[in-house]
Amino acid sequence: MKKTTAEKPSLKGLCYFCNSEVEKSKMTQHLKYCKQRAATIVAESSAADAGTAEKTKFFHIVAEGRYNPQYWMHIELPATDLLEDLDFFFRDTWVECCGHLSAFQIGDTSYSDEPEDFYFGDEIVEGQEAEAEEEVEEEEEEEGSNELNLEELPPELVEVMSPELLLKLKEFSTTEDMVAFLKEEQKAMPKDLLFQALMGDEEARKLSLKQVLLAQLIEMLEDRSLGVSLEKVLKVGQKFHYEYDFGSTTELSLRVAGEREGMLTDEDDEVHVLARNLPPEYKCARCGKPATKVAAGYDSWGVVEHAYCDACAKKAREDGWLPIVNSPRVGVCGYTGEDRAGEVEWDEEDEWDEDEEDEEDE
Repeated sequence: MKKTTAEKPSLKGLCYFCNSEVEKSKMTQHLKYCKQRAATIVAESSAADAGTAEKTKFFHIVAEGRYNPQYWMHIELPATDLLEDLDFFFRDTWVECCGHLSAFQIGDTSYSDEPEDFYFGDEIVEGQEAEAEEEVEEEEEEEGSNELNLEELPPELVEVMSPELLLKLKEFSTTEDMVAFLKEEQKAMPKDLLFQALMGDEEARKLSLKQVLLAQLIEMLEDRSLGVSLEKVLKVGQKFHYEYDFGSTTELSLRVAGEREGMLTDEDDEVHVLARNLPPEYKCARCGKPATKVAAGYDSWGVVEHAYCDACAKKAREDGWLPIVNSPRVGVCGYTGEDRAGEVEWDEEDEWDEDEEDEEDE
């Protein structure tokens, strides 16, 4: 008997520079040598010579659905951008439906903000414009506050830290590396310091105080908002994660694939898509025709069994429908792609007719 295997879904994507269809595993290499992309970069440099652009460092980030990797994307943005810029981009492009919370996990550190801080272009989802402008002004005044300023460390901590350790802290380019180093310092400290300190050992008392203050410093560094710049927490090769909606969660796996020096020519659109997966094709579970809708409440793993064409969707016994869109959040919560309100617009002719369903079943 001939053994059959399931057809492997295509993981091809489209290069946004040359419009070539390239396999997911080869897209990073393709973008590195794409002639059209190289020409675009040269054009940016020419614009800079004319005084219309500024030089900066760009990060090339690869994103994919953590549990549905058939959805993936290559993007590029200035390293000076903030994590909130990346958050806004993912919301606007891939996940936003109902204003849920979101967070980045970089190593042991979680970065998140409250919903009232979320923006979409000129739109402020929650909160007043005046308050938002005031917050921006405060952030500009505190520029660089995400860096560890040794002069702002508690004096009692500085007193128990050696000059060598203080100099070492100045060497780190990312907060993540600094936190990792401080945790190693913690592990290297004796375990019975508190007991020795209670017994009157003065050196043990100082080390015990250092241990407590180091823990407070680590906690301070790890308790971060999305207002930190990418270059302070990321580096080439870094892997990290993004979560949207802590109930019906959509998770993305992210990686910094590379960096380059370039010219920033369009400050109003700083996140650029380099390449993106071609939309996966799903067949109607009822008739086999191309599917356009999926029953609400299923994530992309359930799309195959719960996807329907327009005609069959009218006859299926389901409570609600969501459009099949090119996103790792397809079928989840109220996600519809362009419509952030999460409501599916139905034409009158698309309404499900229960009598028609019963007639067909007879």
